[in-house]
Amino acid sequence: MKKDAIKSAEVFPENFKICEIEWSKIKLKNSKDLFIASYYIPHRNMKDITNLKLSLEKLTTGKPKHIIIAGDFNCPDIDWINMEIKTGAPDKEVQQALMDLSIEHGLVQIHDKPTREGNLLDLVFTNNPSLIKSTGNAPGISDHDIVVTDSLIKPYYCKQRPQKRYMFGKANWDQIKTDINMITKDIYNHIHDMPIDKTWQTFKNGVQATIDTNVPS
Repeated sequence: MKKDAIKSAEVFPENFKICEIEWSKIKLKNSKDLFIASYYIPHRNMKDITNLKLSLEKLTTGKPKHIIIAGDFNCPDIDWINMEIKTGAPDKEVQQALMDLSIEHGLVQIHDKPTREGNLLDLVFTNNPSLIKSTGNAPGISDHDIVVTDSLIKPYYCKQRPQKRYMFGKANWDQIKTDINMITKDIYNHIHDMPIDKTWQTFKNGVQATIDTNVPS
């Protein structure tokens, strides 16, 4: 599947960089649009939590929407089952603010497996838990496990143009070699007066032309 096969779009303009968050909208079949965010808070601070709240407020105006937010929230001391902060938690006001934000916007934190050294740092929020089939961990390439979430959604797919596939096993290789030699000589004869981009285009177009002519598809 091509990367542009699913109908999706960036939600906010490129200059909307209030914190390390990226929102995307995905068109769903027979349902509300799904808005997915990737979020990262490198160090616990109120500014990033406030800016996350700001993006949610901008997003949730208008029609109801499905929302999923996932990322490294760096808040390990929240008991998401009982909705309370552990005793003696550092930066308690920041962790409390994240928990309050989830309540205010109707977000449920569904991931319950520690992702780094026994700490639950990487979280998955949604305002519709029925969208989520399962969530778990997989070994990561960094010091965090990877969060793998299986969701029950059916996106709209963009119609893909048929791809041209060459049958190189039936190619006329003798003619291709002759054409390549001619392309090489032409480039060599103009090597001193042809700009580098023109040289590349000459080579690229020549190779593509001989493939189209001498390789069936």
